Amino acid sequence: MKVGEDTFTIVNMGTGKAIDISGGNADAGTKLITYDLSKNDNQLFYMEEVKDGYNLKMKHSELYLTVNEGGTITQEEKDADKAQLFVFDIVE
Repeated sequence: MKVGEDTFTIVNMGTGKAIDISGGNADAGTKLITYDLSKNDNQLFYMEEVKDGYNLKMKHSELYLTVNEGGTITQEEKDADKAQLFVFDIVE
């Protein structure tokens, strides 16, 4: 996989459901949901490597996954906030 070029999905191993933006809504502030895996653009992400981790950009909207107070995840315009910074660890 090439960071920044290839797209990927995020799928829960327990349910088989993918992270999704309902109906392909491209508006900032739209909450993420889980939905049956379709591999449509509203389930595809780009990883952008930044200092200390990655930003996850939605393919369909070009907005970034953002963890908000209270734990909800929405798609938002890019900013330098750590709310858009993700790290990945290998679990064995």
